[in-house]
Amino acid sequence: MSVQPVQSEIYTRTQLETSYNNEETNTDESIFDKFTDWYNDNECTDNADNGKIGVDEFAEEYAKGLFCGIIDTAVEHPILTGLTIAGGVAATILTGGAIAPVLIGAGVLGSGISIGKGVYDYATAESDAEAKNAARQMGTGTTGILLSVFGAKSALKSANIAGVKSAAGAQDMNAIQATAQCIKSIPEALQVSATNAKGNLVTFATGIVQ
Repeated sequence: MSVQPVQSEIYTRTQLETSYNNEETNTDESIFDKFTDWYNDNECTDNADNGKIGVDEFAEEYAKGLFCGIIDTAVEHPILTGLTIAGGVAATILTGGAIAPVLIGAGVLGSGISIGKGVYDYATAESDAEAKNAARQMGTGTTGILLSVFGAKSALKSANIAGVKSAAGAQDMNAIQATAQCIKSIPEALQVSATNAKGNLVTFATGIVQ
């Protein structure tokens, strides 16, 4: 009769320790881990797992990509993201802003490819996970396009100040027109960027203004 309470006490203590350990594990998971787990949730919800997801699921995954895709990329690839941003900033400083239309064009092209790949992957998806990934990719690509379009006027103004003549007149353009003009200005922007970069490198190295 005296053994039973001891066994009960041991069982209760084991339950408490297990519960505490589970809570500790959940607490230890960083907010970044929780974010990536939520963002990359590819669970099949219709028991079919055939690459066909409902309109509501597509909208949810597309919205994830649209509003959080860039954040997810930064969280999962912080070094690459940092290097990309640093490279863009360095190129802009080195060329005096002349490279800006090229960066806009690269953003539009890269994002367009991302959307196109997402559409293809969604159309050929064989599992719900593939379909969800494709929907998120389309959303992220859309964000890239929007950021490029809304940054186009500023890019033209910076490039024009740096000496790109074809970048003039940004104040009279809407966002779409400015984006198109950025693309048209790329050849001249590359030429002026090379000239400015060369001059700035000489200045940085010798202290002599070119």
